[in-house]
Amino acid sequence: MQAPTSLTLVGGLIALGALLVAFAVIIGAPILAVPFVVLGAFIFLLWRGKQRSEPGPRQRQGARVPTTEEAAADPAGDSGVREAARAKSSHSHTA
Repeated sequence: MQAPTSLTLVGGLIALGALLVAFAVIIGAPILAVPFVVLGAFIFLLWRGKQRSEPGPRQRQGARVPTTEEAAADPAGDSGVREAARAKSSHSHTA
């Protein structure tokens, strides 16, 4: 009569140990994964920041920066009204 009880007790302890190992893996894996994810994200952000801080292909070629007049959205300046007004005003002031 003692053998079935002893066998059940040993089997129960082994099952409990296996269950504890399974829970440790299930709970421990995310806890162990967090530092790797944070470290990977940090390394990626450093790499991406360095990549973005380097000059682009256009800047490496020595492209010039446009003047304010060239960059401004000025429809009157684009239409030639300014040049016509300038030409008309310069003729009226001559002696």
